[in-house]
Amino acid sequence: TQTLRGIWGTSAKDLWAVGTFGVVLHYNGTSWKIVNTGTTKHWNRVWGLGGDVFVVGQDRTILRYGP
Repeated sequence: TQTLRGIWGTSAKDLWAVGTFGVVLHYNGTSWKIVNTGTTKHWNRVWGLGGDVFVVGQDRTILRYGP
């Protein structure tokens, strides 16, 4: 079980949530899917710009997901 720390989305069919122990989730309007980050660092914030999604967390780590 992880604690969610941030959520962001462009619509009810495109939501992202981030939290402890490397959890990143994406909601497509039907179901939540786990996004593999390859780390157990804690994520604090998520936001997007121009089709890219950015996740920021522990030790100033930043991940970018693009189209």
